[in-house]
Amino acid sequence: MMLETGTISFCDKKALNIKSDDYKRYILEKLEKQHGVVLYKRNYQSYKPNHEKLVKRFGNSSMLSVVSSGNAYLLYITKDEYSGKNQVFFIDCKISEGYEYPRIIMLWLRFKKNVYKNTLFRGELVRDRDSNWIYLIDDLLVYCGIQMNKVKKVERVRNTHDIFENSYCRDDRLELMTIRIKKYFTVDKTEDIKNKFIPSLNYDSRGIMLHLNNGMNLFVNTGGGRTRHTTKRRNIKSVKKEVKPKPTKDKISLSAGKSDYKTERHIAHSIKMTIEPIDTPERDTATLIIKDTDQPDVYKLYAKKGTVNKRVSYAHVPSIEISKMLRELFVSATGDILVQCKYNSVFNKWTPIKSTVGTVDTVSTVKMIKRSIK
Repeated sequence: MMLETGTISFCDKKALNIKSDDYKRYILEKLEKQHGVVLYKRNYQSYKPNHEKLVKRFGNSSMLSVVSSGNAYLLYITKDEYSGKNQVFFIDCKISEGYEYPRIIMLWLRFKKNVYKNTLFRGELVRDRDSNWIYLIDDLLVYCGIQMNKVKKVERVRNTHDIFENSYCRDDRLELMTIRIKKYFTVDKTEDIKNKFIPSLNYDSRGIMLHLNNGMNLFVNTGGGRTRHTTKRRNIKSVKKEVKPKPTKDKISLSAGKSDYKTERHIAHSIKMTIEPIDTPERDTATLIIKDTDQPDVYKLYAKKGTVNKRVSYAHVPSIEISKMLRELFVSATGDILVQCKYNSVFNKWTPIKSTVGTVDTVSTVKMIKRSIK
């Protein structure tokens, strides 16, 4: 099959645009037939009052992320079945008016060989206020040929970090844009997102996505503004376009702008979110003994009960940084390793923060700290 390309300006740089409709059809059919991914299918629903029961049931173990004002793109890392060559495609999730297929850009990115066994990311391409182009990775849809739709969101995020930390070689000469992985929050950080994280961003946001533990994504419009860039954008076909979140009348406690206070209280109560500023208890950490296991990123935590050590939890390892810290602790360790841990009520686990020395907390103290946080 002929791969016909042409040079265009993309992200203020020169890029290769696939011109052949036959090859575009081949890529999209491969996504749908092999991976079950339909380009223009929405991966979220706008929050409505009838979602209240779902939010109440699954909300406490959910994750939150900020939706930027950028356009949705797929990053597809694969191998051409005809030539056997490694390929990386950047696929627009909208189809412009007058065209049958979306824009597909060829990228030159350096991954390890196993990643080319069909790995697919979804994200948003946004231009910040300094005119820098950024691709914000939001989800891992396929990992080395394995569909990830049945895998929990927290694990998909962890796998994404693992790929870009251990299987990717950054090269500024090849990259058309900066690649970043979105930051995720537990639901108890609602106020921090509104008051600290969103104002600190160098690009505009459209709202907040609530990633429920049952796999559903609910979009909450926060009334965030969108920068009117001078770059010309084509009109989008209404039938197959990537539908962007629209303002909804049902603003909840995630709203960054003016909102309906009664509705905020009602929804926040459903998922036990904190409306008032988050107060840190007098003590929200415990000193525990950590022990390694045969499984990666699986550690046991122990507290004192009399003269013996009793396991109180498995460690919550939410990030690559904490994972590396814990691995390094066991490189040359002798005797018991003590770590300062913070309790995460969403996952009902303790998160190691740093290594420490001193006295190990008792089981009763650990229980008291948990009750004070809950």
